[in-house]
Amino acid sequence: MNKRYLFAILLLLLADLLHAQSKTDTIGFRRRWLGLHGYTYDGRKINSGRQLSKIIRDDPDAFHYLKKTKHVRLIEESLWLADLVFIDVYNPHTVSRHSTNFVPGFPIITTICVLAIDIPLTEYALKNERLAVRKYNSDIQKTSYIERQPQLYLTTTGMGLGIGLKF
Repeated sequence: MNKRYLFAILLLLLADLLHAQSKTDTIGFRRRWLGLHGYTYDGRKINSGRQLSKIIRDDPDAFHYLKKTKHVRLIEESLWLADLVFIDVYNPHTVSRHSTNFVPGFPIITTICVLAIDIPLTEYALKNERLAVRKYNSDIQKTSYIERQPQLYLTTTGMGLGIGLKF
C-alpha cells in the first residue's frame, strides 16, 4: 500500500517537473483601440521595439525582419522631422509676407505629401514586424504538453460518495 502512495506522489512531482521544462514562451498578438496593436510575452505587455528586439535577438531569421522594420521606422521619423523643420523654416511669421515666393497653403501641402508617403511605409513596417513575430513563434519547439486544468469532482460508488481530482 505504501508503494502506491509513493508512486502517486512521484508521478505528481514528475508532472510538475515536465511542466517546468516545457517551452511555451511565445509572443502573443493583442489588439488595441483604433486599429493599433501590441504584443505580449510571458503574460507581460511589450511596450517598445527595444523590448521586442531583445526577445527576438536569439532567432537570426526573425531578427532580420525586425531590422527591416527598424530601418523603415527610421526613414519615417526622418521624413516627419524634415517636414517639421521645413514648416518651421517656412512659417509665415519668419518669412516676409511681402515675399513673392510665399504660398499660403504650402506647409499643409507638404504635410499631406509626407503623410501619403508615410502610410505605405507604416504598413510595410507593420508587416515586417508581424513576420518577425510569426517567424519567432514558428521556431519555438512545440511540445506535446497540454496545460493542466485540475478539476475537483464528486463521484458516487456502490459504497457511497467519493472525491476525485482530475488533471
